[in-house]
Amino acid sequence: MKNLSRPHLSTILPVILLTSGCATTGDFPSLAKRPYETGGQPSPVAEAPAPASADPSLLARLAKIVAQAEAAQPAFQIALAKAQGVARSATGAAPQSESWIAMQMEISNLERYRTPVREAMSDMDGEYRTASLAQKPADAVAIKDAMERVQAVDSLQADAVAALSGLISRR
Repeated sequence: MKNLSRPHLSTILPVILLTSGCATTGDFPSLAKRPYETGGQPSPVAEAPAPASADPSLLARLAKIVAQAEAAQPAFQIALAKAQGVARSATGAAPQSESWIAMQMEISNLERYRTPVREAMSDMDGEYRTASLAQKPADAVAIKDAMERVQAVDSLQADAVAALSGLISRR
């Protein structure tokens, strides 16, 4: 049998919860409109500080690295023209034939001419890492801009080598 003289928790709990919402003790914020909600003058917005400029010595190093990569392009183009001539003469040649081997050697030679650009990319990575660790955002932006120029040269060279390599793989 149930004990009817004792109130059940299920009947008391809702009463406790409902009355606790009516408590008025404590320091609560006002629900009145705030000054900026009444259409008054907006508070002035603080101007962002002017971005710092990149370190001049870094800019000089970046210019040198970019120049190194761009200066390697003419020599690569000459080697590419030679490799394309070998590729034309090797058209239809069987794998492991003399002309096929000559083509492989020209592709290896092209990779050698890409070395200055790859070194420039490596130098850029080092500069970027240093600027990031030093938390110099202006330097990091300058490095990214220079890196894009070097990556453009690298992409052109990589595409040319891939096209020649594709000729060999199709045979």
